[in-house]
Amino acid sequence: MNMNSKTKNIQSAFQDLLAPNSKEEELVLKEQVLAMKFLGEIDEMMQEKGMKKKELAEKVGTSASYITQLFRGNRIPNHQIIIKMADALDIDFVVTTKEKYDQMLHISKLDRDGLYYFKPFNFAGQSDETYEIPSVGEIENAEILVA
Repeated sequence: MNMNSKTKNIQSAFQDLLAPNSKEEELVLKEQVLAMKFLGEIDEMMQEKGMKKKELAEKVGTSASYITQLFRGNRIPNHQIIIKMADALDIDFVVTTKEKYDQMLHISKLDRDGLYYFKPFNFAGQSDETYEIPSVGEIENAEILVA
């Protein structure tokens, strides 16, 4: 058995170890990931505003211990606590599907050579009619797909 084969066997065994064994386990994992995404955003805003977890706990009316348990992943936050934390930080969350998010951020365009590439969405409202064909440098920095 060569080294490449051993590496593949180890990777496969590792993936099997971490893979959910049932649909229920998969859903629990997705719930934990979603909670960590919300808490990650909250933590980032706390850092920007210089807010400690104890202060956040006071603002949302809970214990610092509970907030710590949430951020460690020992407990899953419910909607109410997420809303209270967002309110305490004066932030709002926008909820969408991954598909809609991807569509919102990328607009498919055709370049001079007939290749499709994706340009970041222009929030200033630039329409397709006024769109200018990008320079070679812009195309080289874009994700390119063959049409």
